[in-house]
Amino acid sequence: MDGLSGITNSEDRFKVLFTRFKRPIHDYVRAITGSHELAEEITQEIFIRLWRKMDSYDEIENIDFYIFRIARNECMRYFKKASVETNMLRELQKRMTAENNNVADYINYKESEGLLDKAIASLSPQRQKVYLLSRRQGLRIEEIAAEMQISYNTVRNHLVEALRQIRHYYIEHLSVAVLLISQFFLISCHLSNN
Repeated sequence: MDGLSGITNSEDRFKVLFTRFKRPIHDYVRAITGSHELAEEITQEIFIRLWRKMDSYDEIENIDFYIFRIARNECMRYFKKASVETNMLRELQKRMTAENNNVADYINYKESEGLLDKAIASLSPQRQKVYLLSRRQGLRIEEIAAEMQISYNTVRNHLVEALRQIRHYYIEHLSVAVLLISQFFLISCHLSNN
């Protein structure tokens, strides 16, 4: 049948099968994978599987078909695993890119917040108080007027002027912030490409 019927020792049978099939299996796997190194690795796995089945060797009807079926299945298992790993890598890259965007958003937020704090600090004390009561505490103009004991129109004028000054401060200092943000993006893009 396969020239091994007279050999009863599993180890001796395995040695004969290894010697007989190593080269043809390796060539078959290499033809499928296109890689010598990968063929070596998969061929090793094939013979490990075969070794584990040596106790049931007598139940195998066609050893040639059986070994090449193991080879085909191992190649399929490798490609399936590689596909899963590739998909996981893509997902990880997407998440890392999203994470980088979150970091960039956070940095932009912190820089804008710092710029706003400096703009508020440049306001006169009364205008600063009106702005903070309105924007940070959420009070309406009439509530601010009552708390500060000033007229409605004075509060409204302070608020309008505070917003104008803050916009002007942003315009003056925005070029520095844009430069810093663009530098950050250039660095992060450079790092992600390496």
